Amino acid sequence: MNSIIKPVYEGRWTDAENLDAVVFLDVDGVLIPGMFSGSGVRRQFDIFCVIQMNRIVQMTGAKICLSSTWRLFEHAEEIMIERGVMAEFVGRTPYLGEHRGADIQRWLDGIANPPKRFVIVDDDSDMDHLSGYLVKTDSRLGLSKKQADQAILQLQTFAARRLPGRQPLR
Repeated sequence: MNSIIKPVYEGRWTDAENLDAVVFLDVDGVLIPGMFSGSGVRRQFDIFCVIQMNRIVQMTGAKICLSSTWRLFEHAEEIMIERGVMAEFVGRTPYLGEHRGADIQRWLDGIANPPKRFVIVDDDSDMDHLSGYLVKTDSRLGLSKKQADQAILQLQTFAARRLPGRQPLR
């Protein structure tokens, strides 16, 4: 493990108040695509993927909430900023040990004023009832222009959907 990254067992859930738009962001497979070689997997931030994330944030005014396993590391946001991510970070989803969709829903349920619009950018599809909000990336390639365009469109045309067994989003 990189010495810069220190595990956190009790991190903050949110700094959010009166949010308009949020990107629930996975890091590995989105900003850090997997590159397979004979010696295994080489992983590093891909500048093209970072540029696409920055474009989403710039075009929609969205803030980032980490839903990635990176949320377990103390200095995750600082590392991402050092690697070129130009966004305001507003929190981290809790880790419930279930599906990532449950973690995101718990974060949404745990704040007084949930965001009016949100999108999930992830290379996994374990979003349960939130799968309609997912922009799924290919973990080998990371976030593409087409997927960034999809996230932008979803945030710009967002209409809160009634979630099964949940209160409608405000």
